[in-house]
Amino acid sequence: MPLQKKLGYSSHATIYHVINGVNSISLGLIDRIIRTYPNISYEFLRHGVGDVTLSPELQDAQMNLFNIPNPKEKHPMQDWFDLPAQVKEVKQMLQELLDIARAKETN
Repeated sequence: MPLQKKLGYSSHATIYHVINGVNSISLGLIDRIIRTYPNISYEFLRHGVGDVTLSPELQDAQMNLFNIPNPKEKHPMQDWFDLPAQVKEVKQMLQELLDIARAKETN
């Protein structure tokens, strides 16, 4: 997928203009970059300071600072969100057991 699509732009023009020095990088573009690539340093993009990529510890800190969901962390309510699927699975298993029991009764 092209970079502009990953960052949510329909055209490459915004990125092209920044790369070619027509425009400076906007805070909006920086936000899109660090949300898409959380291991890229905000400080580097904004001020040209430090390393381009972050250590895992600094990445976690940056994600917390900018309220970026961490895919490694489970949402506190995830167990509740998963409950309907789990109930459906249990119902299917019980139905299969019931069908097996009925089949044995008829034999």
